[in-house]
Amino acid sequence: MRIILVLITLISIGCSGVVPAVSSTEDDITGETGRVPQYQTWADGTLSWNEASANLEFIPTRMAEGHHDVWPFLNPPECYDCVLINVTAHDPVAKTLTAEVTLRNPTPLSGFFVRGLVIADPTTSLEMLNQHYWWKPADFSPEQTPAPFRIFAVADTEYRFGSGESHMQEYQFSYGSLADFGKCEYRVIARFPKSPGEIRSIYYPMIHGAFTTSGGFISLRVLTDEFENTPDKIVWGYKVVDGIASNPINFRQEPGGDWLTWFPGEATTADTAYIWVFASTTTSTHALARRLDIPIQDVVPTPNRTFPVVTEGCKVFVDQLKGGMTTEQTQFMATNCVGSQKLTKNIADSIRIFNPDFIILQYHLAFGEGDISNVNGNDWIKNWEFVNSQEDFFEHRFWSSQYAHRVLQLDWNWYLTDPISDWKNYFIGNTIERMDPLGDQFDAVFADSASQPWNTDPPKWWPGSDDAYTMFIYWTPRTQAFFTNVANAYHTLPTYIYLIPNAGSYVTTISDITYHQCDGVMIEGFCHWSPGSYFTEVDWCLQQNRTRDLAISDKIILCQTGVEVANTLDRGFVHGSYMLLQDNYTYLNMLGPWGLEPQWWPEYDWNPGPAVEDWTTVDELQDAGGCYVRHFSNGIVIVNPSDVTRYYTTTKSYSHSMYAEGGLLPADGVPTGIATGPIIEPGSQELPPHSAWLGIG
Repeated sequence: MRIILVLITLISIGCSGVVPAVSSTEDDITGETGRVPQYQTWADGTLSWNEASANLEFIPTRMAEGHHDVWPFLNPPECYDCVLINVTAHDPVAKTLTAEVTLRNPTPLSGFFVRGLVIADPTTSLEMLNQHYWWKPADFSPEQTPAPFRIFAVADTEYRFGSGESHMQEYQFSYGSLADFGKCEYRVIARFPKSPGEIRSIYYPMIHGAFTTSGGFISLRVLTDEFENTPDKIVWGYKVVDGIASNPINFRQEPGGDWLTWFPGEATTADTAYIWVFASTTTSTHALARRLDIPIQDVVPTPNRTFPVVTEGCKVFVDQLKGGMTTEQTQFMATNCVGSQKLTKNIADSIRIFNPDFIILQYHLAFGEGDISNVNGNDWIKNWEFVNSQEDFFEHRFWSSQYAHRVLQLDWNWYLTDPISDWKNYFIGNTIERMDPLGDQFDAVFADSASQPWNTDPPKWWPGSDDAYTMFIYWTPRTQAFFTNVANAYHTLPTYIYLIPNAGSYVTTISDITYHQCDGVMIEGFCHWSPGSYFTEVDWCLQQNRTRDLAISDKIILCQTGVEVANTLDRGFVHGSYMLLQDNYTYLNMLGPWGLEPQWWPEYDWNPGPAVEDWTTVDELQDAGGCYVRHFSNGIVIVNPSDVTRYYTTTKSYSHSMYAEGGLLPADGVPTGIATGPIIEPGSQELPPHSAWLGIG
């Protein structure tokens, strides 16, 4: 009885350890013509069923030589012993078989997508019980049949399938007869890294120009007069450090015609850090090739500015400020706020005259793009024309990779991007490039809409069943890989860049998205949806607990929510919820209905001294009457997040803090808020639904 099995290896990021040393002098390299195939064969064999031992033996049927890749030096060696099969369970009555397939990487390459594929004759009764499917069947040529597979490794730094390493996956089959195995196939194929735009034409190794360093990262310029600069040309490359290749690095063409890219420096030895650059076109016949060593940046990453520690009271981080504030308004906001975001260089400079430590965040959508403007120096620019041409950047309905099947975010009219595609490399390069185009400007990147993608067209676009659990099974690993890659890039620059995604309200119960790789989060919709529209107590607790988990790890927490001047009960609830959460790097922003106008609330000046209780889960603060209580060295905060009135008995006198007015900051820079504090004797204090009681004393 014979079983033909097939292993499929997809390489979707760069390969390492195989680029031969090339002198720094320029050499002519002649390119091969013809279509560049997406796959190369590693191994192809059959399995022989041994009745006596109830096991399978892998028998190679031909050598695994790859003659299809575009780099001659990427051919893998012959593979006779890279596949091992071990049957762990065989039930002849139930007619099921479980086998462990171990694949050893026989190449000096790493960074692969490694997948094992089973192709069965449709006339058989063979069924894979733990099957998955290709996200995009278009990855196969027409003569191939999309079929179930198991993932051996993911092309990411956390799951790298290194040279000589072995990875194992378990397969489970149900069969009508053992003869069914003789009608299935199991192969090993390697996928070459995708180029921007998936151009299938001619590829040439080439590099000319020189590296320069600026602001802690490296630029490489490819000069347009060194090669034919046809309209269909695309320039891209790979950085190789310590034998490991990066994800593809995309070059962007400047108005003058040159191609430019930026990427982090590396703290490593010069002879193991270099870059290869490729250009693809349908008209060129040759190009220049040269390997250049990357300049060494052996320094400890240090941010331009650091977030101040909140030892008592609260500190304010405003969302955005308008241009044209009066000098008095500018001085007040500069000296009383920690920072802001989306500020052009001229606005940033006017604020930093009064406070050089004022922190400013650069804005970028985390997982989406559309006709959106972002700050670049003193300008607002759009990159939609370029991004729109990169179809691989986008998420699609799981069975397609076509423009017509992109996923549209209906609330804000932008398209969802795939976090593990080349989008992440574009995100990293573009945000680094925009950090300081005119000198000192941004300190961090605010990655907006970085949670689950709800309200899309189509409503269901991920593979598998329609339920939200399945969406998170697909989406969460992608977000985690994205955060890890971006954080690694930002945190290895000599000038450290903070990564702060927008986690939304963070109250989706089934969500398993976490942000520990990042420097912090924004909680937008802190403690309620809006004034008068409240979370359930369960969701309020969930938000407090998830946010506290980050806060006690010294992550930056930007608590932001809308308020109304007249709704002082709701304002107290927001302020009290923040004071319960308060930790080293927690900041508050209460937004009134005035857009970018400077705002200030008297709640911001309330200071009961350092907190007494430290806590991990908010139920530790709940008293017998249901209220949540936190004591401070000179005060108390009591919060009722429920839909019913609750009571708490104070045991000492407090000046009961109540506030009125506030909001818009007048042109003279003097806030208008009023704080009152009548003395309340010990006794039972009434807390209406969704309210807080704050006292000094």
